[in-house]
Amino acid sequence: MKKNDLWMLGLAMICSSCRLGNLIIPGTNSPTSASNNTPTSSTNGFYVTQPKSLKFYATLSATVEKDAPTDQIPHFISQYITNPVALWVTDASSGLAGLAAPTGTQGFPIYLDSSNHLSYSQTTTPRTFWQDPACQRNLLVNETGTILPNPGVTSPPDNTLPLSGSILLTVQIINQFQGTCAPSFSAMHQCYLDSTQCGGTDSNANATLQAQVIELFAPWIQSQTIQTSDIPNLSGYAYEVSYQ
Repeated sequence: MKKNDLWMLGLAMICSSCRLGNLIIPGTNSPTSASNNTPTSSTNGFYVTQPKSLKFYATLSATVEKDAPTDQIPHFISQYITNPVALWVTDASSGLAGLAAPTGTQGFPIYLDSSNHLSYSQTTTPRTFWQDPACQRNLLVNETGTILPNPGVTSPPDNTLPLSGSILLTVQIINQFQGTCAPSFSAMHQCYLDSTQCGGTDSNANATLQAQVIELFAPWIQSQTIQTSDIPNLSGYAYEVSYQ
C-alpha cells in the first residue's frame, strides 16, 4: 500500500440528502487520551476486524436498545471498517492514523499511542437536519480500541493480504439534536408515508426525498428499535459496533 493512495485525513460524514447536510470530522484534534508517546511505522498494515456485536438506540419517551445481526452494520461504517482493515499512521508526532478498506482512499480517523491503544472522539458542527433551520443536528463519533500484533492471526476467508494482527474496536455514532425538532421529525414521517408530502419541486424530487428518508430510518426499523409510527416522537438515535 502506498501512502499517497491512502485516505484524505478526516471522516467524510456524507448523508444521502443535501437536506441532511454533508458533515465532516477533520482529523486534526488531539487524542482523546492525551499522550506524548509516538507510534512507529511498524504498526502500519492490515488487521483482522471481525464484527462482534451491533446495537441500535433510539430516544423516545425513554431510550430503547436493540441488538441486531452484524450483517446489518450501516454502510457508513462497513464501507470503511472492513475485515481485514488497513491501518496507517499519517502523523507520527500526534499519533493520527486512519482505518480504511484496503482499497479505499478515505476512512475513519483515529489516534494511536505507543502502547497500541486507539482512541478518537469528535463532534461535528451542527447543521440543519431536514428543512427547518430551527432543528440542528450534529454527530458525536467515539472510537476506542487496541491493536493486538500477531502476524500469525487466523486469516478471514478469501483474504490474500499479509496480516499484522487484529484490532479490538468499539465505534459509536450518536445523532444529537438541538432546537425545535419535533416538526422536522413529523414532516419526515409524512414524507416516509406519502411522497407527495416530501416538499420536493416535482414528483421525481419527492420520490428521491422519500427514498432518502426511508434509507435513513431503515436500520432502526429493520432492527425493531422503532416502528414507522415512532418517527415523529424521536429526539435522538445512535448505534454501536464492536469488533474483535
